[in-house]
Amino acid sequence: MSLGSPFGTEDNVATIATRNAVLAGMVAVVAAGNSGAQYTS
Repeated sequence: MSLGSPFGTEDNVATIATRNAVLAGMVAVVAAGNSGAQYTS
């Protein structure tokens, strides 16, 4: 999942959804670094 924004907070909707999915047994693959100096970074 790439949301194109800085890391969220614990009460962020995407954070809660990801946590619930992991608790249900899914594997979440996430990456940090969508807020670089360039459009492509």
